[in-house]
Formats: sequence, structure tokens, C-alpha cells
Amino acid sequence: MKDDDIRAILTEASFPEPIGGAVAARERLMGTLRHHYPPEKNYAVSRRSLRRPLGAIALAGVMAVALLLVWPEQKAEADPLPSEAQMQQFYDQHETTHVAHSLENLQGS
Repeated sequence: MKDDDIRAILTEASFPEPIGGAVAARERLMGTLRHHYPPEKNYAVSRRSLRRPLGAIALAGVMAVALLLVWPEQKAEADPLPSEAQMQQFYDQHETTHVAHSLENLQGS
């Protein structure tokens, strides 16, 4: 048998209608093909999907640093230093308390 004879026999042969019709059969076939040969992942899209969140994080960081640098600094408020008389009074109070505490410890032992 030659190829032409086989082709003629196949052309004349009748075949049953697929279950659900031709559209359903095509979808089943395509599902099988997609299962066996899944589409390749497009890695350019996944890289691009990371750029946007990383860019947003970087932008938020830059804005936070800029806000920190631009924020007005409060003026320092310090209590005035004590005068010499106040320092002498503090020193005398400290000496009195220290002597009293030392005497209590000596009497208690």
C-alpha cells in the first residue's frame, strides 16, 4: 500500500462524533497538552514584579530621611547653673547628711 491509498482509506472512513462535541473535545485535548507541556515562566515579569515594591520601600526610606533632616530642631532648654552660694549650700547639706549617716553606722555596729 502506498501513502495515497492509506490517505484515501482514512479520508473515506467514518468516525464517531466526540462526546460533548468538537469544542469539548478540543478543550480536553488542550488541557492535556497544557498539563504535559506547561507554558514557560516569564522570568522578566517576576523580576519586574519585585521592582515596584522595592522601589516603593526605597522611596519611603528616602522620604523618611528627608523628613528627618528637614524637621526643625527644638532649641535646647537647660536649667541655669547654680550660683556659688547654692553650690556651697548643697555641699554643706551633703556633708551634714554624710556625717549623720556615718555616725548611725558606727553606733549601730
